[in-house]
Amino acid sequence: MPTASEQALALAGTIAARIGAYRRSGDAAAVTAPEAVEEVRRLWLATAYAALWEGGGGPAEWELLALSGWLHWCRHLAGPSLADDHAAALDHFSELLLHRQGDQIVPERARRDIDEIPRDRWDGAAARVDRIGETPELERIDFELPLLRDRLARTPDLATHDLLTGRLRERFEHSGDIRFLNEAIVLKRDVLERLPRRRRRRVRGIALSGLGTLLTIRFGHLGERDDVDEAIGVLRRSLTAMRRRDPVRPTTLSALGAALRGRYDRLRNPADLDAAVDACRDATALPGGAGTTILGRAEMLSNLGVVLQIRFEAHRRLPDLTAAIEALREAITLLPADDPELPGYVSNLGLALRHRFDATGTAEDLDEAVRLFEAAVDGTPDGHADRVMYLSNLSGTLQSRHALSSLPRDGRRARDTAYEGVAVRSAPVAERVKAAQHWGRSAAAMADWADAADGFAAAVDLLPLLAWRGLNRTSRELLLLDWRHLTDNAAACACAAGDPARALCLMEVGRAVLWTQQLDTRTDLTAVRAAAPALAERLLTVANGMGAPA
Repeated sequence: MPTASEQALALAGTIAARIGAYRRSGDAAAVTAPEAVEEVRRLWLATAYAALWEGGGGPAEWELLALSGWLHWCRHLAGPSLADDHAAALDHFSELLLHRQGDQIVPERARRDIDEIPRDRWDGAAARVDRIGETPELERIDFELPLLRDRLARTPDLATHDLLTGRLRERFEHSGDIRFLNEAIVLKRDVLERLPRRRRRRVRGIALSGLGTLLTIRFGHLGERDDVDEAIGVLRRSLTAMRRRDPVRPTTLSALGAALRGRYDRLRNPADLDAAVDACRDATALPGGAGTTILGRAEMLSNLGVVLQIRFEAHRRLPDLTAAIEALREAITLLPADDPELPGYVSNLGLALRHRFDATGTAEDLDEAVRLFEAAVDGTPDGHADRVMYLSNLSGTLQSRHALSSLPRDGRRARDTAYEGVAVRSAPVAERVKAAQHWGRSAAAMADWADAADGFAAAVDLLPLLAWRGLNRTSRELLLLDWRHLTDNAAACACAAGDPARALCLMEVGRAVLWTQQLDTRTDLTAVRAAAPALAERLLTVANGMGAPA
């Protein structure tokens, strides 16, 4: 894998060759090809990482300005109609002149244009055309990952390890691709095994905290109970390894609260829920430090608000809900308007307000909840793993408002919003099932029985992915138990739509998920396991992978 410096130098050579080809032979295609500007942008990106990680080694800044400026200048000469190339060239050349490096580089005609054309007509064009400093987040991460993997292989230090696991987690959050999260967990386990015993307990505690957080995230995506059990144990070990006033302790307590909340959602053990509330309260009560930035405190407040809200749902104690709303409102005030975590916090507050509407009947809470969920959806890009959750929340709240006011528009929006959520394939399957259920319910509320049957059928079709073969039998049974009424609703709507044959089919599919998986097992591996255990395990891993959620 070439280093960032090597990539930068190679790209600089490619761009220089394009410019040379045009100037020698007038080959317009060399500079007008769509990938030419992409190479300029990647050159700036590679050079930035070379300076950040390798102490330089790529082209100097004046060389970047010269190459970028000349490429755009040649594009302008080859095709004057190409948008912004003239302005981008002037932008780069003016910077080059300011660096006192352009006397022999900037063409005389470009100098005249810089003097004669008003600056506001070209100022900032280079950034717009090359997207310098505005590389899309997903593309930036994909550029970094192979560099970080290579760097870790060469120099396995903790800083590179932490940076790589963080980028893998971000990549998973952007795409929902579980492979990146699995890689991050393997790396975190590996660093724990390699930590010398002489290292301080605090270093081990921080590494354990990171592993526990990643396991909790994977549990939320796949639902394997072993993950959440291990996460809780790991996070408690992490806290034991830390001092009472360790600056990382608040974030670890908050992560423990999230893990306990996840296990409560599965097992409904009140002790887990109370422990989650206590952990999140302790996190927000501890003094700040290097591990408790303003944004870190916002996350802790949000986690506290969520667990208090869940405890309200369990025991219907209004003080819990009031405290949840206060914590969530404070969390939102701490975040900047462009923070990528803001939609999640806004959605959590919307849920709390919807619960208060259910408890008190205050219509203003319901209207504010709709606005908050709309803001959460608008602030989340298409394909993001969390988008379906916000769409489901919006759909459920619009259903509540439709039941209150009977406005047809709310009913239609509730159905359409849920339908959109089902199609977000990067989301956890449980969230897609929830969205499909909202689709069915909203259509049923409008007596559109055929559409309601389609919605519930979409949910039933997702059940095999929800309880996929990679989970143990107990986990699959518990997941299906949460959706035990889904098949009945699907069949009832199909009957109401005048299609009893479809109702029977849905009943068969929905009630025989585990039995179908058992019958669908590809082959008995007993003989293979006796002859070649490693091969049998590999075959089982591949079979499970084929049945895993997309």
